[in-house]
Parts: sequence; C-alpha cells; structure tokens
Amino acid sequence: MSTAEQYIIDDTGKKIVIILPLDEYEQIKEGLHDLVVVAERRDEKTISLDQLKTAVVKPAMADYRITVKASVEKDIRKIPADITARILEHIESSFSRSDFRMTPENLPGQSTVTGFV
Repeated sequence: MSTAEQYIIDDTGKKIVIILPLDEYEQIKEGLHDLVVVAERRDEKTISLDQLKTAVVKPAMADYRITVKASVEKDIRKIPADITARILEHIESSFSRSDFRMTPENLPGQSTVTGFV
C-alpha cells in the first residue's frame, strides 16, 4: 500500500473519502486534540515561570536537604557562579520531575541527600 493518501471518488469524479496511513491519521488526530486543548485554555490565567517554580519545585524540595562534604564544597567554590547556578537548577528540576523516585518512603529514615551530582 502506498504511503500517500488515496481517495474514493463518486460517479462524477468528486473526491468523497480520503484514505490515510494509520500513523499519519494518528498524528492529525493528536494535532487536532492539541488545538482543542489550546482553545479550551485560551482564557485561563497565565503564571510566570518563577511562579511555577515556587508552586512546583520548592514544595518538591521541601522534604530534602542537599549537603556536601567540605572537600566538595571547596571544589564547588572554584566553579564560576553562573555554572554553579545551572547545576543547582538541574538538581532542583530533577527533584520536581514526575518520574523522580527518591522519596522518604523508599529511603526510610533519610530525608537528606549527601553528595554532589
């Protein structure tokens, strides 16, 4: 079967049905769903990235404290501040990911992560 669309025509030669490969149909359907969601949310209030971080990242980090050994802290101080900030942002975002699995439940009695990524 061809990967291009095919048509069924009526007696007058007018196209009345289109036949698409299933994966192409699924992509179109997903795109239409996305447009519906956008239309439904058009009037919703927006929030800034900082507000989102405050609402999501900070609560996710609330149960954890990251500590580093003195020798690591000494090495960290040698890293330029902008890079250190990016590293910390990465750590925070790791804690806020929905697939993040380190929780007090699976680390009994431990809510402190020691070390540095």
